Amino acid sequence: SELSGRSNVLRRIHDMGLDANLDDADARWIVQHVKDQEAKGFSYEGAHASFDLVLRRALPNYEAPYELVDFMVIVENRRRSSFGTGWRKDGAEHPMLSEATVKVRIGDEVQHTAAEGDGPVGALDQALRKAIIGAYPAISAVRLTDYKVRVVNEGAGTGAVVRVVIESADDRDVWNTVGASQNILEASWLALTDSFEWWVFRNGVVQSRWRWLRRSCVLPSPRGNRCPVVGAVEGKTVERLSFVQPGPPLVGSPVRLTVGLNNQLSNLCVTIN
Repeated sequence: SELSGRSNVLRRIHDMGLDANLDDADARWIVQHVKDQEAKGFSYEGAHASFDLVLRRALPNYEAPYELVDFMVIVENRRRSSFGTGWRKDGAEHPMLSEATVKVRIGDEVQHTAAEGDGPVGALDQALRKAIIGAYPAISAVRLTDYKVRVVNEGAGTGAVVRVVIESADDRDVWNTVGASQNILEASWLALTDSFEWWVFRNGVVQSRWRWLRRSCVLPSPRGNRCPVVGAVEGKTVERLSFVQPGPPLVGSPVRLTVGLNNQLSNLCVTIN
């Protein structure tokens, strides 16, 4: 029932220490979101890491470690595959080629990488690792240990929704993530990226993406000598702030600031209280 579902969500919110940020109204929204996802083919039973991410993504201050811009996967059998075909007409059998290209945005930078793999999912895995390992070097500890596919609506033939569950592990934990789509590669991507994102949050590996970024701006004249600064970028609160020049700013004088904004510096709006 909805009540038992909500109670389970509230229990998990408490276990994750998110009580201060998510209340009963949030839990009701999460229950409805889970129902909507299940109607699309997702199942969070046995994929608790993906469920934890549903809770985290409901937080008002949620920031994804990275954002998918685009990906492309090529599987072909002309260059180096199939027995006696392609340009290698040498009578030997060669494996099919799988190659993935991935673009992800980390902060204000877009990483564009490509990699080959034994299959399309392996190629996606390698390309994504190459894209994010600069920001999260410890991600190399993550291993994909199992991959399962299930057809959700069997009567739909090749247009059926498939559910992909990926098991991942490091030296300490084992976790499962889920993706669902009519496209098996999209379902695989959803489960794959959940795996890496869960690991990032589970291990607190976010420090490398917070950087001090410098920008010059002019403060409006304050009403007095006290000059607390509140800034916002597209509705997001400035998290860290320090004056480059020592001492308190003079009334009406331009002040250069060093602002930490999750790498979001466009449309900076500084006001004086």
